Amino acid sequence: MAWKLVENKSTYLEYDDPERVFRIIVSTKLSIGLKEHIGYDYIKSLIQVHSSKVYFVDSATEAHKMEGDGLITKERGLFIGVKVADCYPLFLLDYSQPALAVLHVGWRGAKEGIIASAVNKLIRELRSDPDSIHAVIGPGICVKHYEVGDEFAEIKKFQPFLKKIRGKLHFDLHEFIKNELKENDIYNIVESPFCTYERDDLFWSKRRDGKILGEMWAFGKIIEFNTNIPVLGSLIPL
Repeated sequence: MAWKLVENKSTYLEYDDPERVFRIIVSTKLSIGLKEHIGYDYIKSLIQVHSSKVYFVDSATEAHKMEGDGLITKERGLFIGVKVADCYPLFLLDYSQPALAVLHVGWRGAKEGIIASAVNKLIRELRSDPDSIHAVIGPGICVKHYEVGDEFAEIKKFQPFLKKIRGKLHFDLHEFIKNELKENDIYNIVESPFCTYERDDLFWSKRRDGKILGEMWAFGKIIEFNTNIPVLGSLIPL
């Protein structure tokens, strides 16, 4: 199980799902024409507010009117997604249903418990078995570039993930996400393949650029029955 970089006229990241149940994509700065390459009409998304709010959706849900940072669906063929620039996209893949959750995880959502919220919804409302859930972490900002203020030291759950680098306080959001998953009994974890800050050639980074110059789509779907995914361009395993 791994992320792969697909390089063609449109360059994007794709999770190589060995079971071919899910299709998981993260766009890049070079994803011109992605819609035509992937073959989707639209991506079901919401108004992101850096929260712990997660919603169940289907094709009839007016998600674009909702405020939150996570979506869950059981509907096959429905792309759901979030936008990211340094915050981490997190995909929860429940193979037993199947069901798919896509989360936007920044420090505020992490603090408020968005990961636990999504896992609890899967377990309590869909009766998901944690052993059947795989977590796939997309690209986000790495610890050496994520300098934070001293107020982070007052957040108890963040304290084990704070590091001093050249005398400055930094937050390891990636390791926090992994720990939160394990605290919620999710141990099948695919880690982030890239630091968005470091890869200026591939990703937008609010922290690096000083403002939002662009965002990446992190989205996915449960594959329809009897659907074969074409190989688009060269696949480079990471």
